[in-house]
Amino acid sequence: MKHDLDSEEAKELLRNTFIKPERTEVLFELYWVIRVIGVKSGKELKDVKFNITDGTNNIVAEWEDSDCIYRIYHDSNGSFQFLEKYEDVFKDTIIDKDGYLAREKNVFRKWKGMRSEVFSLERGDSFWGGRPDILLEKYKKGSDNPEQIFIGEVKYTDLKEYAARGLKELLECMALIKSDGGYFEEKGKIFESDIVNGYLFVDKIDDVKTQTHKNVKIIRFGDPFRDLHEVPPNANPDPPSNQRVTRKSASTLSHR
Repeated sequence: MKHDLDSEEAKELLRNTFIKPERTEVLFELYWVIRVIGVKSGKELKDVKFNITDGTNNIVAEWEDSDCIYRIYHDSNGSFQFLEKYEDVFKDTIIDKDGYLAREKNVFRKWKGMRSEVFSLERGDSFWGGRPDILLEKYKKGSDNPEQIFIGEVKYTDLKEYAARGLKELLECMALIKSDGGYFEEKGKIFESDIVNGYLFVDKIDDVKTQTHKNVKIIRFGDPFRDLHEVPPNANPDPPSNQRVTRKSASTLSHR
C-alpha cells in the first residue's frame, strides 16, 4: 500500500461520530461514509443525527433539508433488494441447447445438490447477491419511496486489478438494485440517469481516469471529493481538520 490509515486517529474520529467499528479493516469504509455525509449534507457532522451501528440499526446517519430526507447505510441493503434468484435468471434458458448459460444452469443445479449433500446446507435459490459498502437514500418529505440513491463500493487497494473488480461489483449493484421485487431503474436508463449513482472509492492509484461516466465516479484517497451530483451551495468538499483521517506509513491497518 502507498498509504496506511492511522487506525488510532480513525478510531477517535469514529468514536466521536457515534460509529462503533468491530474490526479495524472496516475503518477505511467508514472513513468514506463520513466523507459522503460531509459532502452530501453540506453540514457539520455535529448537525447530523448519527446512530450506533451495533447490528440493531443499519442506518448510520440521517439528515434533512427543506425538501428531502437522507438516510445513509454502511454494509447494508437499506430498503432495497440486491438479489437474483436462480429461477428468474434461467427461466428462459434451455439446458439441452449447449452454450454458456445452459452450462451455467447445469453447474448451479449440481452445486445446489452437492451443497445440501456434502455440507448439509439448505438448497438456496440465490444466483447472485450483493450488499453495498455505502448506500445513501434520498426521500421527498412525506414519501416512503426513495427518489434517488447513491451506491458506494470501497476497495482499500492500490492495485488496478482489485479496483477494477470493485468497479464491476458497483455496476452490478447499480443495474440490479430492486425495490418491491422490481428493478429500481428502467432498463434503457441504466448508467444514463441520475436516479442511481455510483462511487468507487479506492486508495491512491496512479494512472487512473477518475472522470469515467456521468453517474459512475472513481475517487481516490487524497483526491478532492465534491458532490458531482447536485452540490449543495454550502457544501464543504473536505472535512475540517478535526474531522479528517490521516495516513501514516507506520500504521498497521490490514489490507482487505
